[in-house]
Amino acid sequence: MEHDSHTCQVRGDITLEISCIYCPNESFEKGTGSLEHVILSSLGGRKSSRNICCESCNNRLGKEIDESLGEALSFFSTMLDITTGRNKPAPTQKMIAEHKGKEFDIYSGGLIKYSKNDVEINEVDGKAEISISANSEEEALKILSGVLKKYGKTIDDFTDLEAKSVKSYIPSVHQQLNLGGEEQLRSIAKTALTYLATFVSPERLRTGDFQSIIQYINEKGIENNFVSFSTSPFPLLEQGESVINHSLIVAASEQNKKVNAVLELYGNIKFFITLTNEWSGPSISKTYTIDPVTKVSEEKSSSHSDDIFNLSHEDSVDNEGVKQGIGNVIQCFQDRQMNEKISQITTKSIENHMIGKGDYITEDMLSSVASEVALEFTRVMHRIDTEDVIDLVELNKQRQLDA
Repeated sequence: MEHDSHTCQVRGDITLEISCIYCPNESFEKGTGSLEHVILSSLGGRKSSRNICCESCNNRLGKEIDESLGEALSFFSTMLDITTGRNKPAPTQKMIAEHKGKEFDIYSGGLIKYSKNDVEINEVDGKAEISISANSEEEALKILSGVLKKYGKTIDDFTDLEAKSVKSYIPSVHQQLNLGGEEQLRSIAKTALTYLATFVSPERLRTGDFQSIIQYINEKGIENNFVSFSTSPFPLLEQGESVINHSLIVAASEQNKKVNAVLELYGNIKFFITLTNEWSGPSISKTYTIDPVTKVSEEKSSSHSDDIFNLSHEDSVDNEGVKQGIGNVIQCFQDRQMNEKISQITTKSIENHMIGKGDYITEDMLSSVASEVALEFTRVMHRIDTEDVIDLVELNKQRQLDA
């Protein structure tokens, strides 16, 4: 077994200590270092290694380089409803849109809500006209109950309480994506190096082979000869795999003395990484793939190791191809949202016209369901605002019965 005498120590005869690759003054027992994710946890990554660095360096680089990449791609994580590697929901996109003087947030899965509920009360001729901006009828009823309480009333005190329910669509959301800065590219390099650490011995990372890439990851201002956007012609995803998978190939060549990698985020945004041109080990290649939504992952030997060594940072990057890749990710969550919306419309229509309406499904029921689905689908497709009159007294009674 190889080791560098400056970075590996034997205590007694049984315990092996290895140094942090980012600050050699810190060391730890093999397998007990800080938990370092391969794909960022914020992007849904779960595979990790404890043979890389100390907690201090993990935290430092997390704030210095990983947060930049995670924040740049957080909109995708939010829209795709990705649970992080630490089982936290994707971040809420705060005040990301404005419509008719109201601001909106986008929650995990693309759910749009008011940034804050709003109440306006206008008193005319002894009567109060109440306008409530809320995210659901349930929320509106709760807010209304609070307003009426100030007047010494409850909804049950009324026999007739008519309201207009207005549903409107916010304009298209325009989100600026800043991708490719120094911090983010260093994070991409760290991703590839971390994956390599999961299938080679810890001593391999602590030879001189990786001194340059470690320095690039670890320090600001180092010239980037390591990471670039890629339009690699070979597909990382195989037929049948999710189109939003994160995929990572790392290949080492004994003949070429190189270790190269290709990272593909959300199935479309690709990076080419050179880890070293001074590899002193055997040829080896691995592919890791994870669906960030379902968390299903797979690891196997790569079938593209030879292709990776034909890539070069000098190859011109097709900026339109990168834009298209980002567009493909956006189209993916738009399609998912539309499918979910159709399912919701259909379920609600069945509840309105079939559930509790009789023991048998009639042609009138089917016709009513079909008409309502067609109408609601048209409204969604063409973003048509709707206005309905509802009886709040009856609605409140129904809510109480359902509870």
